[in-house]
Amino acid sequence: NATSFGANAKIDYLSRKFHSANNLLLTNDDAQPAVHSESTALVSLSPFLHYKNDKINAKAGINVDISFNDGTALRFSPDIRLNCSLTDGLNFFLDARGGKRLTALCDMFATNRYINPSAPLCNSYTPIDAEAGFKIGMFAGFHAKLFAGYGVFKDMPLPTADYTDLTANFATTYLPFDVKGWKA
Repeated sequence: NATSFGANAKIDYLSRKFHSANNLLLTNDDAQPAVHSESTALVSLSPFLHYKNDKINAKAGINVDISFNDGTALRFSPDIRLNCSLTDGLNFFLDARGGKRLTALCDMFATNRYINPSAPLCNSYTPIDAEAGFKIGMFAGFHAKLFAGYGVFKDMPLPTADYTDLTANFATTYLPFDVKGWKA
């Protein structure tokens, strides 16, 4: 049996300057795009208690996210994980996680490289993303999961077509949406 206390800390800083031509018409040759500047910082602290023995591996913690220049300054979310070995090849698990995440342009390009780089990016917050179920696997490195869960996601960047101001700009823009629902 082993019990330990710990904490993780992380600081993210994101700064971006970009030209926005969204308000310009194609016929205006003298117009210059406006330069926009955005900067956001996020301090994440995650204290936890960890317990482990032959059958149980458990972690109970909380995420404390402090953001700057991004709306709400202080947010809390769970960081709870439980894995219980019932028999060889059959485990019960419970995960409840969350947290604030800064969205960088490289993250968006990893999903879709044809995005509008002049569009503002939204930073998402997950109050809870929980799953419980069973992992079944008799072979090392292979398992199947039977699970159910529920999640709440705030300001999740989801793709939306951008058709602004006669510019014929058909790039994908990511806008913030609130999403919640069950999963299985």
